Amino acid sequence: MSWLLWLAILASVVAAKPSFELRITAAPPLIDGQLHDDCWSSDQAMITDFRQVAPLEDAAPTERTEVRITYDADNLYIAVRCFDQEADKIIAKEMQHDRDTDSDDMVRVVLDTFNRQNDGYYFSLTAGGAKLEGLVKDNDTKVPEWDTVWHGRSRIAGKAWTAEFSIPMKSLAFNPAGDSWGFNIERIIRRKQEIVRWAGFSRVKEVTALSDMGEITGITGLRQGHGLEFRPFTSVNFAPLRSRRNDPKWDLKPGFDLTWYATPSLAATLTVNTDFAEADVDERQMNLTRFSISYPEKRNFFLQDSSLFAFGTNNNEGWSPSRPYYSRSIGLTADGHPVDILGGVKVAGRLGPGTVGLIDAQIDETSTVKSKNLLVARSTLDVFGESNVGVILTNGDPRTNGNSTTVGGDFNYLNSYLANGKSVDAHLWLLGTDSDLAGERDYLVAGELNYPNEPFSICLSGQRIGEDFDPALGFSPRPGTWQFKGSADYVVHRKTGLVRKVTVSTAPFLATDLDGHSQSLNTNLAKFLFENAAGDSIYVIWNTLSERLDEPFQIYKGVVIRPGNYRFSRSVVDIATTRGRPWRGGIQVRGGSHYAGHIRYYQGNVEWRPSSHLYMGLNYTLQEIRLPEGSFAARLGNFALNYTFSPNLSLNTFLQYDNKSRLFGTHLRLKWIVQPGNEVFLVLNQNYTNPEEWHLRPVDSRVSTKVAWTLRF
Repeated sequence: MSWLLWLAILASVVAAKPSFELRITAAPPLIDGQLHDDCWSSDQAMITDFRQVAPLEDAAPTERTEVRITYDADNLYIAVRCFDQEADKIIAKEMQHDRDTDSDDMVRVVLDTFNRQNDGYYFSLTAGGAKLEGLVKDNDTKVPEWDTVWHGRSRIAGKAWTAEFSIPMKSLAFNPAGDSWGFNIERIIRRKQEIVRWAGFSRVKEVTALSDMGEITGITGLRQGHGLEFRPFTSVNFAPLRSRRNDPKWDLKPGFDLTWYATPSLAATLTVNTDFAEADVDERQMNLTRFSISYPEKRNFFLQDSSLFAFGTNNNEGWSPSRPYYSRSIGLTADGHPVDILGGVKVAGRLGPGTVGLIDAQIDETSTVKSKNLLVARSTLDVFGESNVGVILTNGDPRTNGNSTTVGGDFNYLNSYLANGKSVDAHLWLLGTDSDLAGERDYLVAGELNYPNEPFSICLSGQRIGEDFDPALGFSPRPGTWQFKGSADYVVHRKTGLVRKVTVSTAPFLATDLDGHSQSLNTNLAKFLFENAAGDSIYVIWNTLSERLDEPFQIYKGVVIRPGNYRFSRSVVDIATTRGRPWRGGIQVRGGSHYAGHIRYYQGNVEWRPSSHLYMGLNYTLQEIRLPEGSFAARLGNFALNYTFSPNLSLNTFLQYDNKSRLFGTHLRLKWIVQPGNEVFLVLNQNYTNPEEWHLRPVDSRVSTKVAWTLRF
């Protein structure tokens, strides 16, 4: 009887999802944002039944939105007209591709081309013309680093703004035998902090929640050509200052990526003489902890299909995450210097009721390590509808001339069909390593239970990391520990008043050694978040901490904290204004005891977006720490100046300095998108020393020009 009830509930949920039938077009539209083409005529069927997600859940929108969708064998076309009674207040401050779109009015389209609620795509257009695309993994997690070829234009005219999309079938993986895709669309009216959607109106879920989507039907006769994509590139690098005696000043580096779509959903890529000259520079972090820190991946070869290599849980807030695969371990040293990738093969995509991902790369030798072959293999199998089981294997060690192997498996459970639109997810994973560097075999076992809903949410996690656990192609900053964390949140939404949202939470964390002796404890006793209708917020935290040091710890140059047991407390106040205004700012202040001394932490940032062409941002962090062993002030600052001439031409400048490395870095990148997929870059990276003495001496310099073209067959 219980099974019949469950099936009835599931069937009613599925039946309630909206559906829209597509009609093929004989004449594709011109993507210019004007919506004057015959296929967008007023007598065509359209989607208009949107509902609010915020600030009022499942309420009528304050503005009308019209969506028309059509397709041909090669492209999916979407036209959106966003009416606004106060069109002069439409916010259109961002035009540049792949930049932060939190400042603008925006439309986001989500596609689940397999209708399996596991992985998908999203495409965004702002009122200013900025394009952003990404992957969806694990039902609802966004991967914004992914890039592909597509066309989009927006335009403000009269009492509305429009967004027009053309998404090539060659940019998507799909089941050619199917005739329906999961689909959802969201509009954000930034000045009102209003979000409206076609399907899925829960505030706690984003539009990328694939289980809450509607569907588009009638999709037949699609083609992906011969399934071949050839992307040749050539970079010319000039390094007037050489870090090694044998480095050439001039370096001509041609290469290519050749991709074959064995099926519409499975691709194999061969890369030769891989080059990442166009990648953004890392934003520095000031690490004053005992443990290693990680940096985000910015190289496109590793970002493409990165969701297929994800393992375990993505909820790493509050503890030291361990991963079997950390893509920056391939082709980059620990301090971020590039190591040439001579060639590699990547196979990634969906195969039957699951996914596969494989990377095999040959990296060049360095001054200490011979040329190495590195392998990562990952596979998952869909089970129970929304869940999956998987395995992972990595082999190779880029750090030494020895070897290392990591193997593991995970189970990821998701149920999005609880009563009242609630969901629950759980994760279990086990990893083992055999490392020449560690000298022993060891393992990691972990689990997590998450109930991410409103008004109440809770998350419980735990992991055991062996003393000799050493994933050479992964990341494990704190071996030899048990780690436990929990979090509980209670959210109150108010329809009127100055404060519209209040969140009360707690998030304790405990780490012990393998014998159960406490190493770190962060109580996070009380956390309060207050938000107003415009999106301004105040965040207040009070917590107590304890740390046990078994050996000396150098927190800063010349300052070494002695072993011992330390207890201290800290308060945090964080104030931030909404990104929906031309000016945006924030300040965070922390204070309290720190080990046997005291800390005062100040972090401030300000952004200015006077138009869709110009952006300026300044961030500065100061940590003043006074300890019996010594006192110091750690400073870190950066400044960004971006000018976007058009959605296809931009110039970005990024300056940064910290007084720990005493390096002043400059990064300048000019990007010209001749057309989507065909790009030209000019990049300058320069580091200087002795900036505090105002006698800058260049210590590292590199100028790179890269041209990359995409040919599809």
